Amino acid sequence: MVQIRVQTRGIDFNEEAKQFEIDVERLKEGVMIEMAGVIAMNSPVDSGTYAISHEVGLRSGSFQANVGRSDNASRISRDGVAQYPNARQQGFQNMVADIQSLDLSSESFVFRNPMEYAALIEAGISGDKTGYPPVYGSAIREAPSIIERVAQQI
Repeated sequence: MVQIRVQTRGIDFNEEAKQFEIDVERLKEGVMIEMAGVIAMNSPVDSGTYAISHEVGLRSGSFQANVGRSDNASRISRDGVAQYPNARQQGFQNMVADIQSLDLSSESFVFRNPMEYAALIEAGISGDKTGYPPVYGSAIREAPSIIERVAQQI
């Protein structure tokens, strides 16, 4: 299982936002959309199944990575083209749709990938070996600069 949790606690974001005249829900949405972009961009594409399978939801303690590649989804087609050639873009669009369906007044969100081999990809043991950094690790490292950039745009 691979997931990252986005959580706000310890301060009243609505009060802080009033001070800076920032719409908190717009900030949350913008930050999560940019994080989704980092996750999509760094997702390895073999068949494309992993890249299109990212999910964004409200935090729950019951998530398990138990989805495997379907039997009819080959890793790479015979001519060397991924089964989902636009997998990164499709995965990004899926995550944006998830984000736009969330109750942004919530305090805890999670990005996750339900594929059984997601942890292996994050650890660099499986997946694209072309030098992409850890998918979720990259999003976590970039979060502070993403928050700053989105806040400045609002």
